[in-house]
Amino acid sequence: MDRMSVVVVSSVVAIVTCSLFQIITNRLSCKVETKVWKMKAPSRKRSSLQKQNMIKGLIYSPMDAVLAEERLWSQEGCALYNKYSLSSQRDYRDDILFSLVGGFSIEHPPCIEGPIYFDYGYNIYVGRGVFFNYNLTILDVAPVCIGDYCMFGPNVSILTATHPLAADVRCKFPIEESGVSITIGNKCWIGANVTFCPGSGIGDNCVVAAGAVVAKQFGSNVLIGGCPAKIIRNL
Repeated sequence: MDRMSVVVVSSVVAIVTCSLFQIITNRLSCKVETKVWKMKAPSRKRSSLQKQNMIKGLIYSPMDAVLAEERLWSQEGCALYNKYSLSSQRDYRDDILFSLVGGFSIEHPPCIEGPIYFDYGYNIYVGRGVFFNYNLTILDVAPVCIGDYCMFGPNVSILTATHPLAADVRCKFPIEESGVSITIGNKCWIGANVTFCPGSGIGDNCVVAAGAVVAKQFGSNVLIGGCPAKIIRNL
Protein backbone atom coordinates (compact mmCIF):
# COMPACT_ATOMS: atom_id res chain seq x y z
CA MET A 1 0.00 0.00 0.00
CA ASP A 2 1.47 3.36 -1.03
CA ARG A 3 1.77 6.32 1.27
CA MET A 4 -1.26 8.14 -0.19
CA SER A 5 -3.50 5.09 0.40
CA VAL A 6 -2.29 4.85 3.98
CA VAL A 7 -3.14 8.52 4.55
CA VAL A 8 -6.63 8.08 3.05
CA VAL A 9 -7.36 4.94 5.10
CA SER A 10 -6.07 6.60 8.25
CA SER A 11 -8.28 9.64 7.62
CA VAL A 12 -11.37 7.49 7.06
CA VAL A 13 -10.68 5.50 10.23
CA ALA A 14 -10.20 8.72 12.18
CA ILE A 15 -13.47 10.17 10.87
CA VAL A 16 -15.45 7.00 11.64
CA THR A 17 -13.88 6.76 15.10
CA CYS A 18 -14.73 10.39 15.86
CA SER A 19 -18.31 9.91 14.63
CA LEU A 20 -18.80 6.80 16.76
CA PHE A 21 -17.28 8.55 19.75
CA GLN A 22 -19.62 11.51 19.28
CA ILE A 23 -22.67 9.23 19.00
CA ILE A 24 -21.71 7.32 22.15
CA THR A 25 -20.93 10.56 24.01
CA ASN A 26 -24.27 12.10 22.98
CA ARG A 27 -26.19 9.02 24.12
CA LEU A 28 -24.41 8.97 27.46
CA SER A 29 -25.02 12.70 27.84
CA CYS A 30 -28.75 12.23 27.14
CA LYS A 31 -28.99 9.44 29.71
CA VAL A 32 -27.08 11.35 32.38
CA GLU A 33 -28.94 14.64 31.87
CA THR A 34 -32.33 12.93 31.90
CA LYS A 35 -31.47 10.94 35.02
CA VAL A 36 -30.21 14.03 36.87
CA TRP A 37 -33.35 15.98 35.94
CA LYS A 38 -35.65 13.16 37.11
CA MET A 39 -33.76 12.92 40.41
CA LYS A 40 -34.54 16.60 41.05
CA ALA A 41 -38.29 16.05 40.67
CA PRO A 42 -40.31 17.68 43.46
CA SER A 43 -42.76 15.37 45.19
CA ARG A 44 -46.25 15.76 43.73
CA LYS A 45 -47.61 14.90 47.16
CA ARG A 46 -46.06 18.09 48.55
CA SER A 47 -48.78 20.69 48.91
CA SER A 48 -49.60 24.19 50.07
CA LEU A 49 -52.75 26.27 50.42
CA GLN A 50 -52.02 28.04 47.13
CA LYS A 51 -51.49 24.75 45.27
CA GLN A 52 -54.74 23.38 46.69
CA ASN A 53 -56.56 26.51 45.54
CA MET A 54 -55.03 26.20 42.06
CA ILE A 55 -56.15 22.58 41.74
CA LYS A 56 -59.67 23.52 42.90
CA GLY A 57 -59.90 26.33 40.33
CA LEU A 58 -59.90 29.04 43.00
CA ILE A 59 -57.91 32.26 43.14
CA TYR A 60 -54.30 31.52 44.10
CA SER A 61 -50.85 33.09 44.03
CA PRO A 62 -48.39 31.58 41.53
CA MET A 63 -45.59 33.12 43.63
CA ASP A 64 -46.07 30.30 46.16
CA ALA A 65 -42.78 28.48 46.87
CA VAL A 66 -44.16 25.00 46.13
CA LEU A 67 -45.65 26.08 42.79
CA ALA A 68 -42.51 28.02 41.85
CA GLU A 69 -40.36 24.92 42.44
CA GLU A 70 -42.71 22.77 40.33
CA ARG A 71 -42.71 25.29 37.47
CA LEU A 72 -38.92 25.45 37.50
CA TRP A 73 -38.64 21.67 37.27
CA SER A 74 -41.16 21.64 34.42
CA GLN A 75 -39.22 24.38 32.61
CA GLU A 76 -36.03 22.35 32.94
CA GLY A 77 -37.82 19.28 31.58
CA CYS A 78 -39.19 21.21 28.62
CA ALA A 79 -35.72 22.62 27.89
CA LEU A 80 -34.27 19.11 28.00
CA TYR A 81 -37.02 17.80 25.70
CA ASN A 82 -36.39 20.63 23.26
CA LYS A 83 -32.66 19.89 23.30
CA TYR A 84 -33.27 16.31 22.12
CA SER A 85 -34.82 17.33 18.81
CA LEU A 86 -33.57 14.46 16.63
CA SER A 87 -35.85 11.56 15.72
CA SER A 88 -33.12 9.21 16.93
CA GLN A 89 -33.57 10.67 20.42
CA ARG A 90 -37.28 9.77 20.61
CA ASP A 91 -36.74 7.33 23.51
CA TYR A 92 -35.28 10.07 25.69
CA ARG A 93 -38.10 12.44 24.77
CA ASP A 94 -40.74 9.84 25.69
CA ASP A 95 -38.97 9.23 28.99
CA ILE A 96 -39.10 12.95 29.77
CA LEU A 97 -42.79 13.17 28.81
CA PHE A 98 -43.61 10.16 30.96
CA SER A 99 -42.16 11.98 33.98
CA LEU A 100 -43.45 15.43 33.03
CA VAL A 101 -47.11 15.05 32.04
CA GLY A 102 -50.00 13.74 34.09
CA GLY A 103 -50.76 10.85 31.77
CA PHE A 104 -50.49 9.44 28.25
CA SER A 105 -50.69 6.08 26.50
CA ILE A 106 -47.48 4.04 26.84
CA GLU A 107 -48.52 1.82 23.90
CA HIS A 108 -49.38 4.81 21.67
CA PRO A 109 -47.44 7.78 23.09
CA PRO A 110 -47.90 11.26 21.65
CA CYS A 111 -45.53 12.52 18.99
CA ILE A 112 -44.54 16.10 19.80
CA GLU A 113 -42.12 17.81 17.47
CA GLY A 114 -41.16 20.52 19.94
CA PRO A 115 -40.30 22.97 21.17
CA ILE A 116 -42.76 22.58 24.05
CA TYR A 117 -43.62 24.97 26.87
CA PHE A 118 -45.63 23.75 29.89
CA ASP A 119 -46.42 25.40 33.22
CA TYR A 120 -46.49 22.27 35.38
CA GLY A 121 -47.03 19.28 33.09
CA TYR A 122 -48.85 17.15 35.64
CA ASN A 123 -52.23 18.66 34.71
CA ILE A 124 -51.89 17.50 31.09
CA TYR A 125 -53.57 14.25 30.01
CA VAL A 126 -53.11 13.03 26.44
CA GLY A 127 -54.89 10.13 24.71
CA ARG A 128 -53.56 7.57 22.25
CA GLY A 129 -51.76 8.42 19.02
CA VAL A 130 -51.84 12.22 19.33
CA PHE A 131 -49.59 14.36 17.12
CA PHE A 132 -48.42 17.88 17.96
CA ASN A 133 -46.48 19.93 15.44
CA TYR A 134 -43.84 22.53 16.30
CA ASN A 135 -44.06 25.09 19.11
CA LEU A 136 -46.71 23.80 21.52
CA THR A 137 -47.65 25.92 24.55
CA ILE A 138 -49.85 24.55 27.34
CA LEU A 139 -50.49 26.62 30.46
CA ASP A 140 -51.84 23.85 32.65
CA VAL A 141 -52.75 25.52 35.92
CA ALA A 142 -56.01 23.59 35.46
CA PRO A 143 -56.49 20.17 33.80
CA VAL A 144 -56.02 19.88 30.02
CA CYS A 145 -57.56 16.67 28.66
CA ILE A 146 -56.92 15.68 25.03
CA GLY A 147 -58.64 12.67 23.46
CA ASP A 148 -57.35 9.93 21.18
CA TYR A 149 -55.92 10.40 17.67
CA CYS A 150 -55.95 14.20 17.59
CA MET A 151 -53.72 16.25 15.27
CA PHE A 152 -52.35 19.68 16.13
CA GLY A 153 -50.72 22.12 13.72
CA PRO A 154 -47.78 24.34 14.69
CA ASN A 155 -48.00 27.21 17.18
CA VAL A 156 -51.03 25.94 19.09
CA SER A 157 -51.67 27.46 22.53
CA ILE A 158 -53.87 25.79 25.16
CA LEU A 159 -54.29 28.28 27.99
CA THR A 160 -56.18 27.49 31.19
CA ALA A 161 -54.83 30.43 33.20
CA THR A 162 -57.01 33.52 33.68
CA HIS A 163 -56.76 36.75 35.67
CA PRO A 164 -59.22 39.11 37.40
CA LEU A 165 -60.90 41.61 35.09
CA ALA A 166 -60.75 44.44 37.63
CA ALA A 167 -57.46 46.29 37.12
CA ASP A 168 -56.92 47.16 40.79
CA VAL A 169 -57.23 43.47 41.72
CA ARG A 170 -55.24 42.20 38.75
CA CYS A 171 -52.29 44.52 39.31
CA LYS A 172 -51.76 44.03 43.03
CA PHE A 173 -48.70 42.18 44.34
CA PRO A 174 -48.30 39.30 44.85
CA ILE A 175 -50.25 38.61 41.69
CA GLU A 176 -53.25 36.30 41.77
CA GLU A 177 -54.84 34.16 39.09
CA SER A 178 -57.05 31.14 38.62
CA GLY A 179 -57.57 28.42 36.03
CA VAL A 180 -60.42 26.79 34.13
CA SER A 181 -59.98 23.37 32.54
CA ILE A 182 -59.97 22.68 28.78
CA THR A 183 -61.14 19.45 27.13
CA ILE A 184 -60.53 18.42 23.52
CA GLY A 185 -62.38 15.33 22.28
CA ASN A 186 -61.28 12.36 20.17
CA LYS A 187 -60.14 12.49 16.53
CA CYS A 188 -59.95 16.28 16.29
CA TRP A 189 -57.83 18.28 13.86
CA ILE A 190 -56.51 21.57 15.17
CA GLY A 191 -55.03 23.94 12.59
CA ALA A 192 -51.97 26.12 12.94
CA ASN A 193 -51.94 29.12 15.31
CA VAL A 194 -55.11 28.09 17.16
CA THR A 195 -55.64 29.38 20.69
CA PHE A 196 -57.83 27.68 23.29
CA CYS A 197 -58.94 30.12 25.99
CA PRO A 198 -59.69 29.16 29.62
CA GLY A 199 -62.83 27.05 29.96
CA SER A 200 -63.16 26.38 26.23
CA GLY A 201 -63.32 22.99 24.57
CA ILE A 202 -64.56 20.89 21.67
CA GLY A 203 -66.21 17.49 21.32
CA ASP A 204 -65.26 14.53 19.13
CA ASN A 205 -64.39 14.65 15.41
CA CYS A 206 -64.08 18.45 15.27
CA VAL A 207 -61.94 20.55 12.94
CA VAL A 208 -60.64 23.94 14.07
CA ALA A 209 -59.54 26.28 11.27
CA ALA A 210 -56.09 27.85 11.40
CA GLY A 211 -55.86 31.02 13.44
CA ALA A 212 -59.09 30.42 15.37
CA VAL A 213 -59.54 31.63 18.95
CA VAL A 214 -61.71 29.10 20.77
CA ALA A 215 -63.36 30.95 23.65
CA LYS A 216 -66.30 28.67 24.55
CA GLN A 217 -67.48 25.06 24.52
CA PHE A 218 -68.47 23.37 21.25
CA GLY A 219 -70.10 19.99 20.67
CA SER A 220 -68.97 17.17 18.39
CA ASN A 221 -68.73 16.94 14.59
CA VAL A 222 -68.39 20.63 13.75
CA LEU A 223 -66.00 22.80 11.75
CA ILE A 224 -65.25 26.00 13.64
CA GLY A 225 -63.14 29.03 12.87
CA GLY A 226 -62.71 32.76 13.40
CA CYS A 227 -62.00 35.11 16.28
CA PRO A 228 -63.86 34.31 18.39
CA ALA A 229 -64.49 30.88 16.87
CA LYS A 230 -67.98 30.11 15.57
CA ILE A 231 -69.54 27.08 13.91
CA ILE A 232 -68.94 27.19 10.15
CA ARG A 233 -70.80 23.99 9.40
CA ASN A 234 -71.58 20.55 10.73
CA LEU A 235 -69.41 17.60 9.73
